[in-house]
Amino acid sequence: MAERFFLAALEKDPDYADAWSYLASCYSALISWNGDLGPNEGYPKLKEYLDKAWKYGPSSNDYLTKAFAEFFVNKDLESAEENILKAIELAPNNSTHLYTYSYILNMMGRHQDALEYVY
Repeated sequence: MAERFFLAALEKDPDYADAWSYLASCYSALISWNGDLGPNEGYPKLKEYLDKAWKYGPSSNDYLTKAFAEFFVNKDLESAEENILKAIELAPNNSTHLYTYSYILNMMGRHQDALEYVY
């Protein structure tokens, strides 16, 4: 897993905000898309690393990761939408953010709105 590479980067520079951010994303993927970890096992690490990343000022990836956590762990679609919109605001052309928003909208039953983000 990529976790070891981000941890190695943090050994060299503990203030490397992107490493903290993408370390949290590793756990987001393990909980959500991959399903390799259950929320009880993965969420504490996700939250720990995301909190550390957030200290440096939230990035678009931090908001993306928070959106995944809200969606997959907390089942809070409205909060997931708020966070993904903040990610899009910071990186409006990021295809991962746009796709994720489409996915969230689709899961909210807003299918027509979702189509706008994939076409």
